[in-house]
Amino acid sequence: MEAKTRLRKWRNSDVPFITSNWLRSFRDGAFARGVPNSIYFFEEQRQLSEVNRRASIIMVCDEADDNKLYGFVCVEKDVTGALIFHYLYIKPEVRKRGLARKLIETVVDHETKTRGSPPPAIFYTHKTFDILDYRKECEEQNKPWGLRDWVYNPYMFFARPQVATCDPSSKRPSTSPST
Repeated sequence: MEAKTRLRKWRNSDVPFITSNWLRSFRDGAFARGVPNSIYFFEEQRQLSEVNRRASIIMVCDEADDNKLYGFVCVEKDVTGALIFHYLYIKPEVRKRGLARKLIETVVDHETKTRGSPPPAIFYTHKTFDILDYRKECEEQNKPWGLRDWVYNPYMFFARPQVATCDPSSKRPSTSPST
């Protein structure tokens, strides 16, 4: 029997889950392969802390126990309304159950309703298993993944643009200037 899930905003108690899974799951990716551990963990955690100050993080958790975490998405939008998916992670034991799709489509649908039109562009900064799996699923079903083809741009992770928060639980977006 599959557990029922719900989405919620991240909270401080989620930080160890987010940080450890982000750092461990991305460690063996092509972008980080060959980088010494001391450099990788220091730099990735520093960048992760910076992005998390300006981005929204949505958690997917058990419906009955919101401390039982299954995954998360870290996303922001720039001042043009383009979505920037920084990271999407689903625990391996619950992959292929539609949780990645639920996170992505909730964010995209929220932004479409907020704007009154689809986001002008969608970017992703980390090639995670879950983002690539979602893309493959949509291609196999001959449907655009999300609203249109996404653009891979890892450099947006390191940028400090003026951004607007992308939070499906809020009623309207807010902007945060770059620092």
